Amino acid sequence: MKQIITIILFFTCANAYSGGEYYDVLLSEYVEPFDEGDQFHLVLNFTGEGISKKCNSILLKGTYDQEYWAGYKRPMSLSGHAEAMEYLSGQVGNKIKFGQIGRGLKKLHGCTYLSRGLFLEQHSKEPVVFSVHEKI
Repeated sequence: MKQIITIILFFTCANAYSGGEYYDVLLSEYVEPFDEGDQFHLVLNFTGEGISKKCNSILLKGTYDQEYWAGYKRPMSLSGHAEAMEYLSGQVGNKIKFGQIGRGLKKLHGCTYLSRGLFLEQHSKEPVVFSVHEKI
């Protein structure tokens, strides 16, 4: 009986952890990849609380990892990633909402993080760009 309760609690907690969060940020830099598979670079300056007390801004690097997301449905898709990138390209110098879901950011070092893809979603009638690194 104790094993069954432990398993149920584990999966309940795991589902609660997989939720996402987002922040108000200033998109100060956007570097689009030249070729498919090249890295994108974003510099995000937090206007309030951020993902780390040590970092007022972060450098986010990443690519859409087609192999990793192959066969995975929502929310990751190449078209969804392209939509997020198109949105970001027009927002340099503006405040946006940026978040993470499914351990959306992998810390590389200091204030530099890695993403395996982005998607755009509406929350409270506002667009929010989410980063995803691990499957949800």
